[in-house]
Amino acid sequence: MVDSEVLRRSDPYVPFLTGQLKHSGISGTVIGSGEVRYIAPYARKQYYENAGRGFEGLNASGGITGKRGKKWFERMKADQKQDILKAAKECFK
Repeated sequence: MVDSEVLRRSDPYVPFLTGQLKHSGISGTVIGSGEVRYIAPYARKQYYENAGRGFEGLNASGGITGKRGKKWFERMKADQKQDILKAAKECFK
């Protein structure tokens, strides 16, 4: 349950150009394993270096900014950790 919540809640934070990076997280993760893996060859570089200038990026131009950019898991966790823990508790009651 936690794996799928992390993927779902990370979605608005993952850099987006074609959607392949987002989909690599879905295809690279075995739900229930306790590990979320983005398997695109460029995922690591994007995680640490993305400037957030793309679609709905942190630093997007044109006045439409969002959450997408580097270190998406860490930023999502800072924003939503308590909600994930609460959902996990509800699931295992």
